[in-house]
Amino acid sequence: MVTKMDKGQLFTWDMVFGTTLFMVVLLMVAYLWDSTVSEIQDAEIIYDIGWHATMLSEALVRTPGAPDLWEKTIVPSGPTWDYSNVLMFGFADTQQLIGSKNIQDRLIDPDKTLWFIRMVSEDYELARAMVLRTGRYDFYVQFKCREAGVDCFRNLYVPTIKNAVITCDNGFVFNVVNNWTSVSFGGPYGPWLDTCIVGLYTTPSGAGFITSSTKNAVFNEPINVTEFSWVNQRSFDKAVEIKAVTYMKPEFT
Repeated sequence: MVTKMDKGQLFTWDMVFGTTLFMVVLLMVAYLWDSTVSEIQDAEIIYDIGWHATMLSEALVRTPGAPDLWEKTIVPSGPTWDYSNVLMFGFADTQQLIGSKNIQDRLIDPDKTLWFIRMVSEDYELARAMVLRTGRYDFYVQFKCREAGVDCFRNLYVPTIKNAVITCDNGFVFNVVNNWTSVSFGGPYGPWLDTCIVGLYTTPSGAGFITSSTKNAVFNEPINVTEFSWVNQRSFDKAVEIKAVTYMKPEFT
């Protein structure tokens, strides 16, 4: 025969068991929810970083920038240059046809390319604000000759830069004299000899996410075959690989 006390004890243990089970299930749901939300947030960040890398590489090789001839708007400002008239960077050459403009996709202008390299080297933060439009990420851009052993940067015709020295982050140096480029190196960089890297070129070990987008292009140059003094000295293989890398700012504690 079950007494009232026995019924009370049975009821108490049922409550303890039920409460414990409920708490276990609640903790599991909370853990799964937190894990799912974290994965969704990570996926959104990865997508966003990837989008910025793709848009940067696409803009550089497929658009002329804004304005179309932005390289002609850069003027001296003390020891540096004033880029305030540049709204967007792009390297694509343009041909002005009757009543329309033809953008030369992946046929890039040496002037625009070198001005971009020079500007990023001079003021990375300003360049980041212009190309990424966000303070969340860092970036760098790598320019590399497509063919091994061929220097695609040597003897480029760059009339808007004239005389200048442009140094990449990895020691690759452009010397522009009388509108023509020559290349020198700041040290024994081995396989990096044909590569120019600009931006925040670091090993982002503290970065949570990193992604890149690579595009191929060819430098467009006017070729005057009657000027044998320079035609014979320059390489006609000007294919270049442009790799845009974006990643989250490392968080330091």
